[in-house]
Amino acid sequence: MLLVETEFITKILVLSSGYITSVIVPLVVEGILGKKLSLQEGIDIIKARVGKPLSREGLRKIVAERDTSVPQLKDNKKDWEINPDNYERNEDGSFVLRTNGIPVRKKRPKSGHNFHSAVKAKQAYAPLIRLVYQKIEYFRYR
Repeated sequence: MLLVETEFITKILVLSSGYITSVIVPLVVEGILGKKLSLQEGIDIIKARVGKPLSREGLRKIVAERDTSVPQLKDNKKDWEINPDNYERNEDGSFVLRTNGIPVRKKRPKSGHNFHSAVKAKQAYAPLIRLVYQKIEYFRYR
């Protein structure tokens, strides 16, 4: 763990000592969004301070609600609610989630190499040229 992360966890523990959940959870969410805490570390801190465990899925939902990097669309809906086909799904039909609770977009199929047009032309005629050479060899030894 880096020094910055350790200082952040110490800040949470000091600020949250004796406080209720309404103070601890926002601090933990801030740490997760700032990539200073992992989800599991956040769950452990909440469990240690509040006494009640918070599920991983529950913390993911809280983080996703407060994440400002997610573009908000019209009617305050998320993109995956409007275009669910653009996101990856598990076998059971639920979204594949990142660590911050946001669904993962489907990846575009990768194309091959980006060839220059002269190389593409040469590759397009390669089978034809090979066929011509085979015919020449065939007729040469007849």
